[in-house]
Amino acid sequence: MSLIIFVCGIFTLKTAQRGVNLLEEKKSSYDQIFKKEAEVTFQLDQILRLLYSLRYKRRNLSEHKQMQMLITDAVNSIEKDIVDQSEEVPSYHLYLKMLTNVKDIQQLQDLYEVEADKRDYNMMQLEKCRSKYQELINN
Repeated sequence: MSLIIFVCGIFTLKTAQRGVNLLEEKKSSYDQIFKKEAEVTFQLDQILRLLYSLRYKRRNLSEHKQMQMLITDAVNSIEKDIVDQSEEVPSYHLYLKMLTNVKDIQQLQDLYEVEADKRDYNMMQLEKCRSKYQELINN
């Protein structure tokens, strides 16, 4: 009888040990995922700050292109990291969608910048025409 209890005790201890090891592996995996998601979130926050700065701070063409290049490089870096780890964790697909939205915003900002430059040029030409018209009327 004591032999059966001894064997059951050993079996229970071995099973408990495997359970503890499995839980430690899961915790380590979740910690790694959490750290990666925090890093990606921080990088996305930096990208959004750059986008905001790009949108609301007036820049010349070379500065604008340089900011766009910085944003594109950051997005590509994050995408590469996510694609490398997406086989392990499917939860990164949300971040990929967010990065796609960032790319769309960049394209819209480029279009906006072109249209804003056209508008500024047209407004300048309109002011020149007004001043010429005023000169003609005054003479």
